Amino acid sequence: MANPADDRLVQKLEDKLADAEDVKEQMMQFYQIRRSHEESLKSVVSDLIKKGILENVPPHFHYLSLGTSTGAIELFFIRLGAILMICQIFLVILQVLA
Repeated sequence: MANPADDRLVQKLEDKLADAEDVKEQMMQFYQIRRSHEESLKSVVSDLIKKGILENVPPHFHYLSLGTSTGAIELFFIRLGAILMICQIFLVILQVLA
């Protein structure tokens, strides 16, 4: 999440490849790797809860917060796009008035 632009680029690439027939097998492998990472993450979070480092709540409460940051990145780019569109409209109006 250090670079929202890179994260967004990866999200868009994944969206485009999700239904592509020519990379279907590779995407299945990708999703399998992702699921295994989720299980590893659950194990790590559970260990941190047992050690008292993280709050004693179900492990998914901690790692699902990553979804919140992904949503925040999406919102960032939606708002950025709206701001850019408003600026373009403003420039057109200035050109018409000039």
